[in-house]
Amino acid sequence: MALSPDVLKAVLTEVAEQVAVLQTELVESAMPLEDATTLDHLYRAAHTMKGLAGAVEMRDLHQLANAMELVISQARSGALVVDGQNGVILREASAACAALASGEGATTVDVGGLVMRLEGIESSSAPTRRVLFHTTSAPTYAAPSTRPAEPTET
Repeated sequence: MALSPDVLKAVLTEVAEQVAVLQTELVESAMPLEDATTLDHLYRAAHTMKGLAGAVEMRDLHQLANAMELVISQARSGALVVDGQNGVILREASAACAALASGEGATTVDVGGLVMRLEGIESSSAPTRRVLFHTTSAPTYAAPSTRPAEPTET
């Protein structure tokens, strides 16, 4: 499905606003990042960006925002402290989101590498390892039966 240029422009504008929230909060906040309000802002920005990117089929941005959302979710739950290297990775991911949203990051951003690093943070705090992303191959489902259903007696 092709989006109209106006719709795409509106979505990219909103994505840029969410990236600005991420970057501002991550740069201006003291580490370790423990303030509930700041974590809520970061979570909402990553979640909104993930949804917007998914809606316009910006796969790389969607994956990166999803990975960020999961890490921030762990911090919100108290299972993870965002400081030191975790903060650096989130800042790098935020900058990568900005580049992807502007169209400049398609060739310069190592989305897979950043997602793996974020996944490593998230999995180190989670009680069990979650699969963040599935392969791009389509799932296989059995074809529905074409035989008519048997009538049931009431």
